[in-house]
Amino acid sequence: MIYDGKKISLDKNNRYNNFMNLLDSDRELQVIDANFPTGKGANSSVYKVVDPNENESDLVIKFCNFFRNENGRYYSKIQKRFQREIEALEKARDNGKPNIINIFADGEVKIGDKFFLYYVMECADSDLRQYLEDTELSIQMRIQLCNDILRAVNDLHSIDIYHRDIKPDNFLMVGQAWKICDLGLIAHREEDQELDRSAGFLGPKGFMSPEATNKYYAYGNCLDTLDCRIDDKSDIYQLGKLFWYILQGDVPTGQVALEDFTFEDSRLFSDVIAPMLQYAKRRRSDIGITTASLHPICREYAAI
Repeated sequence: MIYDGKKISLDKNNRYNNFMNLLDSDRELQVIDANFPTGKGANSSVYKVVDPNENESDLVIKFCNFFRNENGRYYSKIQKRFQREIEALEKARDNGKPNIINIFADGEVKIGDKFFLYYVMECADSDLRQYLEDTELSIQMRIQLCNDILRAVNDLHSIDIYHRDIKPDNFLMVGQAWKICDLGLIAHREEDQELDRSAGFLGPKGFMSPEATNKYYAYGNCLDTLDCRIDDKSDIYQLGKLFWYILQGDVPTGQVALEDFTFEDSRLFSDVIAPMLQYAKRRRSDIGITTASLHPICREYAAI
């Protein structure tokens, strides 16, 4: 492997430089093809982990593109978030949360005179965006998909972690199960949000919650009066947008009304999505209310 100043790349001239000892055996790292999920992200590099004897991949490796020099420390906010992502995935694994992507190994690799964090995770078959583009789904299947995605977010919240970057790219199909991934922007309940203090977009554009938008644009005294804390209710807002996207293919922005929701069963808007898309958190439903509102509809469609 080589580092080109921006990301970790594979050595095209000598494939044997692309081998790493992972999980007690030598594995070759290979480029992820265009249809392979989890190969995105400006702050990380992701490659297939291939058993050279079988030439098959059931694992992927994710590197942080930010490094430390020898005898140095990690100071970058991105490096700190990457380490927190590893810790969150390990917590999910150790607490038996099946709807969060599974991590198998992590560590640090030396490339030249620089050191990079990495972790190894299970390989996915598709991400949600690609799945929705490629698959013809019935009403029942779309409702069931919403419930599967909700279950994954609930798994994360149940161990006191908020995702804060909920979008189609961050849900992966592994076998027949949908799993949440990319925990680089997570926050822990009751933990200070020191990493959030600087201005900047925190969350997916198009799916950002009002408080994430406030955090970026609010100025002066507005910061004292507006809610800029991105937490569990921010996940709910993003999840409401994702439900809408799953059900009818677009993303709601601005003031939405029932007539904008073209999916056949309007209860999914009035009972589930509308309470999730409230501007004020005090009016916005939480994950328990969302689950209680969605499940009767799921049962009616045999989607649970």
